[in-house]
This record gives sequence, structure tokens and C-alpha cells, in this order.
Amino acid sequence: MGESHFMATIANSAIRRLPMLLLPMFVAALEAQPHLPSRRLPDIALPVTPLPAPPVTEWWRNGGPRLRPQSGRVMAAIEAGIARSATFRALVDQIESAPVVVYVTFDPHLKRGLDGALAFLGDAPPYRYLRVSLNQTLSGNELIATIGHELHHVAEVLAHPDVRSEAALAALYRRIGHGTRTARMDGWETTAAMDAAALVRREISGRGASGTPSAPSPGSSIAASRR
Repeated sequence: MGESHFMATIANSAIRRLPMLLLPMFVAALEAQPHLPSRRLPDIALPVTPLPAPPVTEWWRNGGPRLRPQSGRVMAAIEAGIARSATFRALVDQIESAPVVVYVTFDPHLKRGLDGALAFLGDAPPYRYLRVSLNQTLSGNELIATIGHELHHVAEVLAHPDVRSEAALAALYRRIGHGTRTARMDGWETTAAMDAAALVRREISGRGASGTPSAPSPGSSIAASRR
């Protein structure tokens, strides 16, 4: 048994060393081969097709969304108005297609008795910047109707491209509106905006455009002197 084990060990060792023993012979055989002259392959100009540019969201290319709610509550009310009122939806569509940016926000400093107000913020052609301020106590259908009311005022401003300052906004509403009791010194109202609010109120309550108009909210104005 001892001699057989010894012989097996010697054989395994020789097998493991065989590649190392053959390596010099393999290298010598390669060196003995005739060398072929190297040739440079001609340069080939492969056609390069440029990758298409990634798609750009349309609203971003054109200045961003026009209607910019400043809180989750306001955004939810606008979404509800779009879903439930054709009048509200048409106003939003008109604003979104116009060169205007409208910030919509709750204003804890809104004058007592006002549900909403529109103010001119600035002019950076081609865009005009407006702010809709809302009474933070509003909720539900009254909040939606008030936003619809103020969006109608935005549409009135859009119909007059020359309104590009706070003074021009005040002058416009002196022509097309009437003074409000809750903001006699610096506020104006229009019958068309009150009618729009009443129509939105009926639509979201399921009564549609027919029937006796609902009483418009008494406290909404164009607050041209507020910042």
C-alpha cells in the first residue's frame, strides 16, 4: 500500500507540473512562426444618427401653469370646480391658454366682509401676474363659487390687454364695474362676475343653469390697491 501511494503522488505531481513544462516549448513554437506584415485598416466613417431630444412638457416650454394654487385646500377646490361645473372649467381653460399667471391663495388679512379679491402683482411681457385672495373661512361649495367669481374677474382682465399695472386695473373697473359696500374706497365689482358665481353655485349643487339665480356672495371685489 505504501509503495502504491508513493507512486500515485509522484504521478499527480508530474501531471500538475506538465503545463509549466510545456509552456517554454509553446512559446518557442510561436516565435518560430513567420511574422506577417501588419496592415492598417482604412478609417471608415460610420453614419451617426443623433438621438432625439427628450420630450419637453408643453406647459413648461410656454411658461408653466397659468393657475397656481398656493395650498392643498385651494387646489382641491379648483379640481372640484373643474369636475363639477362647466362654467368653472371654461374659465380655467381660458386662463390656461392666456399669457397670465394667477396665484390663488388664502389671505388671513383679507378685509372683513370680503370673500375674495383680485390684485395686480406685476407685468413681465408677455405675462401679467395676478393674485386671487380668498377668505380662509370659506369651504365646500362656497369656496368653489368664490374662486369661480374671481376667475371671471381674471377673464375680464384678459379681455383688456392694456391692463398692465395696478392703476390700469383700477381704471378698468371704474369703467366696467361698480363700487362695493365692503370695500368702498378701493374695491369694485361687476354684475357678470356675480352671475358667474351664481351659475357655478347652481352647477355644483346639481341644479344646472336653469332656475332662479342664487344670491351672489356680497363680499368680493377688485382690490387694486392691495399688495
